[in-house]
Amino acid sequence: MKSSPVLALITLTASLLAGCTTPTIPQTPASIEGVGTAPKQTPTDTGLKTEIIVAPESELTQFITATQLKIKRHIKIPKNMKGNPEAVFFVTLSPAMKVLKVERKKSSGNAAYDKSVQNAILKASPFPPWPASEPLPSGLMLKFRPGA
Repeated sequence: MKSSPVLALITLTASLLAGCTTPTIPQTPASIEGVGTAPKQTPTDTGLKTEIIVAPESELTQFITATQLKIKRHIKIPKNMKGNPEAVFFVTLSPAMKVLKVERKKSSGNAAYDKSVQNAILKASPFPPWPASEPLPSGLMLKFRPGA
């Protein structure tokens, strides 16, 4: 695995809507580029056909999806949850992707929800293997929302 002299921090934004997560990854060294569809070509009189090219799922996308699934199955949304507040946690990981520490960086305002997310992160340990093509981070910043 590649290593970086600088702390590698990957931000995974997990919007939990009815128990489902949707990642948003900022354009960073470990960002996903080229995933999705290519621009469509406009058909013209020349007989040019429209073609959509879908890139295969990257290792990083696979990691994000697998990690989200492991965490979300343990989250229990409290009955008294109101709105869609965000909770943010920094998770320190071992090289084997075991959770070493979970730090709440921003509370959702609902202590029961915050505790549920923290416990879910701990129960999801170890996380799936980190993609060999990416620098190994020492931790991940995770953002959670219970739904709209």
